[in-house]
Amino acid sequence: MINYISKDFSGYQKSILWIISIASLATKATIDNIFFLFDGYNSIVALTLRFIFSILVVMPLLILYTNYLFFQFSSKDYSRFEAFVKDSYKIIVLISIIFFLSIFLPESIKLGGLPKRVIDIIYINFLCFVSLYLILTIYRYLFLWFWFHKHKSTKLYNRAIGIAVACVVIFEIPFYFYHANPEDILYNNFLTSIIFGLQFTLIILTFLQAKRNDWIASLTKPQKRNLIFVSMIIITLCIILATFEISNSNDGKFNNALYNLFPIASVLPMFSLMLISYHIRLFFSAIMYYPSTKIFEKRISEISSLTFLNKLVAQTIELDKLIETVTKLSLFSSGATFAWNDKYDSNNKLQLNFIEISQVLKISSNDLSTLLNNNYYSDEFKYSSIIPISEPLYIESLNEYKLLDFTFLEKSIPVKSLIILPLQSGDEKIGNIYLIHSDEYGFDGDYMNILSAFSDNINIAIENARLVQESIEKEKYKRELKIAHDIEAKLIPLKMPEIENYSFSAFTITADEVGGDYYDFVHLKDGSLCALIGDVSGKGMSAAFYMVLLKGVVLGVAKEAENAKDLLCKINLNLYKSMDKQMYITMSAIVIKNNEGLIEISRAGHMPFIHKSFNSINTITPTGIGIGLTSSEIFDENLELVELQLENGDNIIMYSDGITELRIEDQELNIEYLKLILKNSVYNSNSNNFAKILKEDIVKISKDNHQHDDMTVVSLSYFSKELRG
Repeated sequence: MINYISKDFSGYQKSILWIISIASLATKATIDNIFFLFDGYNSIVALTLRFIFSILVVMPLLILYTNYLFFQFSSKDYSRFEAFVKDSYKIIVLISIIFFLSIFLPESIKLGGLPKRVIDIIYINFLCFVSLYLILTIYRYLFLWFWFHKHKSTKLYNRAIGIAVACVVIFEIPFYFYHANPEDILYNNFLTSIIFGLQFTLIILTFLQAKRNDWIASLTKPQKRNLIFVSMIIITLCIILATFEISNSNDGKFNNALYNLFPIASVLPMFSLMLISYHIRLFFSAIMYYPSTKIFEKRISEISSLTFLNKLVAQTIELDKLIETVTKLSLFSSGATFAWNDKYDSNNKLQLNFIEISQVLKISSNDLSTLLNNNYYSDEFKYSSIIPISEPLYIESLNEYKLLDFTFLEKSIPVKSLIILPLQSGDEKIGNIYLIHSDEYGFDGDYMNILSAFSDNINIAIENARLVQESIEKEKYKRELKIAHDIEAKLIPLKMPEIENYSFSAFTITADEVGGDYYDFVHLKDGSLCALIGDVSGKGMSAAFYMVLLKGVVLGVAKEAENAKDLLCKINLNLYKSMDKQMYITMSAIVIKNNEGLIEISRAGHMPFIHKSFNSINTITPTGIGIGLTSSEIFDENLELVELQLENGDNIIMYSDGITELRIEDQELNIEYLKLILKNSVYNSNSNNFAKILKEDIVKISKDNHQHDDMTVVSLSYFSKELRG
């Protein structure tokens, strides 16, 4: 049916239809006046022209309203009860206007008489047009509400109603020309019986069409009262209107006036009877459903609470806010006097949280909280009976339940029945919701059925909130790690320094968790090149922050340092007071003194140096304390400077503890692994060769083993021109 009209009329098209209808009405009134002036008001020609122009008045508006109907099917707002009431009141107003207009009809048209003045003809046409507007409004009203509350017989009944209405209109045609031969037409019992039969059929069909009234059950009490009131008014007015027209009340003036515009004289009482039938059914349905409104509203409240809770499951990520909202929902849906919740905090201690207290209670939230803390939560024996509860518990009468004692509240609040709703995250109990009622057996027993589903959804929501929070924390940590990795990458030199007879090589393998490894090359006061390696304690952003700080300090003090020890001492002097006491930095430094293999080394709590010569591999461990742990006096006193003469082909290695802490089958690699690699390497190979071999081995190992810390190596090789050549 909806597909009959492909698109809605434009504003221009609607205006054209209204213009045609009103222009036709004006033309009809003009023709009526012309024939009236020449004493031919009810001649065959006048009646025929009146009939034709009546069709031109009615059809454009009928087309307009039919199109209007089809494009309201998709409107959810129109199907709401408010729209129904709005249209009902519109019909009431229009009927009242018609009653008012009928009072001023001219006396000359009594008992089929003719109007005596031109103004009377204009007035009659205006009344007919208002009546037509009422008919179209009722037509739209019935059609839309039949459709919105359709059932399996709707199409059949609509088709039958349409046929019956069409038949009534057809049989109305002879009565329209009754002035031509009133004896044969006006008093024709056969035609009258058919029309009355069709009208009775329409009443029955409308009554059957309106059988689906379950929607009334979902209305609130005020809405049901409004529906009863509106139905009573419409039934009363329509009975008066139908009687007014059918029985020729008011000396037949109203009936005679309606015959001036075809076919409203029979359609108006017909639609009035249909409206009576429809509202009689609505009236009795509203009366029938009215006593059960409270029960239905309670069920709707329960369903709404569950629906709202399901939305919370998908939307809420704050656990405290979720528990607060759930407590309010429980209070609202259960009809409890007041409610509160408790939950375990991060230290596994209970926290009491009042959500809402009824306005009728003569006690404040603070006073009630104090009473509970002092008398209930302070008594471990009382509360211990609540801890194991994993299913909703309904205590119908606290006077008969001896495990819990709330008599201390009796002076302030009548506490007679209680529901305890456990809060769980997975298998872990995290707290409870308490619903208190001031009457024994105060909660509906059926509420426990809905509460079981409610409890399951609550715990799902809590678990969902916890998982979402964990996910957010993980994402936050991942972003933090990425930033820290980026910082670490920017602090590392892009290329190795070039110096005669020496070869540097270095690499860093970053871990999942940033460990704060750092290496750099700087020039000291006398121009000597210094290689540094450092490891900041801690991980993540804090380690990355101290790496940035360390880089800045190194660049700032290097030009003032005399040697490796002096550089480390100046770094400690600058960082000791600015570093958090739980943080520290270990560092090692190598300074190249000349081109003949003379170097200086110093170590501030870092890993030992590894020295490989032609016939041995040794560790060198100068004394020293980590940077940031002690004051300058103690640090400087304990820091050792070692001078070392390298021979042709010697290597010296600095590395971070991530290398030795890498595990293979639960065994740490330790320093012996590095010595083994050095031992197997070619003696006169440079640092690049050693670093390449070591990195390849570590990458192979770390593929199958989780790497917790960054791994950094800085290698220095010495070789004379003769050996290199």
